[in-house]
Amino acid sequence: MFLNLLSTLGATITVNGKSTTVSDSDFAAAFLAFIGALMLPIIIFGILQIIATWKIFTKCGVAGWKSIIPIYNIIVLMQIVGFNPLWILASLIPFVGGIFSLILTIAINIRIGRGFGKSDGFIVGLVLLSFIFDLILAFDKSTWNPSKINYDSFSFLNGTRPAAASAKGSKSSKKDEWVDGK
Repeated sequence: MFLNLLSTLGATITVNGKSTTVSDSDFAAAFLAFIGALMLPIIIFGILQIIATWKIFTKCGVAGWKSIIPIYNIIVLMQIVGFNPLWILASLIPFVGGIFSLILTIAINIRIGRGFGKSDGFIVGLVLLSFIFDLILAFDKSTWNPSKINYDSFSFLNGTRPAAASAKGSKSSKKDEWVDGK
């Protein structure tokens, strides 16, 4: 049925006044090659993003595996920068959730940039071109230092402040209440 639909859509091609009939298998092969060519960069992009966020989490002293679990990774990231993770629920509110998610993403990127001691220009890049700047942040020699964060910025989002880390980004011995329970 699917091939019949594809052949109906592209069975006859007219070029310079000459009509050519394309077989079902030729059209299906071309269509699948086109879809495959689109998927390859998306897969590469996804793998690079996973590697970058894993590395950023480990530089912040958090287990890297926490970066690959959807929603939980955002909760952990909010805890890293000192935001109350319950604010993620505001993203579910119709009409307002999208705008709030954008504000939250910008605020998280600003605090991540500050925590790594980055300049204002780098933070703008982190907000606007996060894929590229996440990779740079993941593999440069900067270290996580939460004492560099201005907790007065976006203070309405604040939760508990993260424990101060050493210059090398020490791992906290504090239990993760989302995994280990309270």
